[in-house]
Amino acid sequence: MDVSYEDYEDTQFPAFMEVENPKVKIRIVYKKEDKKIVGCQLGSSYDATAIIHFFSLAIQKGLTMPELPLVDLFLYASLQSAL
Repeated sequence: MDVSYEDYEDTQFPAFMEVENPKVKIRIVYKKEDKKIVGCQLGSSYDATAIIHFFSLAIQKGLTMPELPLVDLFLYASLQSAL
C-alpha cells in the first residue's frame, strides 16, 4: 500500500472556549492514490479518546482527507446543538 501522512499540532478545543486546552499532536495516514484515510496516531496529555474514536469511524466509513474537515465541522456543530 503506497501511503503518505500529514502531521498536525493544535489545541484540543477552539481558543474561545474557556477551558483547560492542552495541545494535541496527530498524524493522519492515507493512501496516495485516493487519499482514503487508513490510520491515525495521536499524542496528548488530555484524554483524547473521542478523537481516536472519530478516526476509527472515519477509517471504517472510507473517509478521504478532503472530506475530513467537512465531516468534522458537522460533527462539532451537532455536538454543540445537543448541549
